[in-house]
Amino acid sequence: MNTISSLNFKDLLKLYLDLSKIRITVSITITCIIGYLLFSSSLTYLLLFAVIGTFFLSAGSSALNHYQEIEFDALMDRTAKRPMASKSISSTHGFIFAIACALIGYLILMFYVNEMSAYLGLTALLVYNGIYTPLKRKTTLAVFPGAIIGAIPPMIGWVAAGGHVLDIQILALAFFIFFWQIPHFWLLVLVYEEDYRKAGYPTLTDKLNLQQLKRVTFIWIFNLAICSIIFPFFKLTQSLVVSIIFLISGSYMIWGSRNLLTEEYDKKIIKKTFLRVNLFVLIVLFTLIIEKLVK
Repeated sequence: MNTISSLNFKDLLKLYLDLSKIRITVSITITCIIGYLLFSSSLTYLLLFAVIGTFFLSAGSSALNHYQEIEFDALMDRTAKRPMASKSISSTHGFIFAIACALIGYLILMFYVNEMSAYLGLTALLVYNGIYTPLKRKTTLAVFPGAIIGAIPPMIGWVAAGGHVLDIQILALAFFIFFWQIPHFWLLVLVYEEDYRKAGYPTLTDKLNLQQLKRVTFIWIFNLAICSIIFPFFKLTQSLVVSIIFLISGSYMIWGSRNLLTEEYDKKIIKKTFLRVNLFVLIVLFTLIIEKLVK
């Protein structure tokens, strides 16, 4: 196990980025920006503080998740090299880092943005670390509170810009992101099922065979495309061009996911489907932003 004094700055920074699940944290921060810009295209200091606060809260929550799952991460191939699981950093060090990041993020949102954004950020942390993380050891239904977490960051951006948390537009976007999280997770299960089993996590394959899980996942992917098509009814877009883009990209995603309905089980195909679903979501989100900025 490394001590703080034995690590140079570059190595310590890498460990902190790994603890923060930096790719996920950056993605979360981007959805916060999108929520902000959908309400207001003005780039003010509030956006900067909302981004920084969300980033630190997400980093702290992710690091706390590492701490909570040290023994289980060590059992899975894809997580065994995580900083605390591999003992590259002590659990005490990782825990202090997690709490410090979460506290910094919360305080930034509370004092430099507004109370509602701070409460939303704290809610995301409590759901992730207090409900989802322990619950996924017990039931496959943990995926649903887990999906709620991803829907909160754009709401933080929205209320930071001056919107209300119950505005129909942000609720529609939050629901879209919530809906995306379900097939996103189940596709990961289809790829890493053996890893989850080694760590003792229950998966839907305990209840369904692989073919059934693939079909259920396809249904969620299909409905995800439908969610984007009905955005005009919730005033997220009023552009015919944007609606056509959603229709074409959604159709491409559905067509590219059709292999989930076959008897063949190929992890490469599932990984391509995973990437295709994520690409579709990126297209939808950034198209919404571009429409907002060019008005």
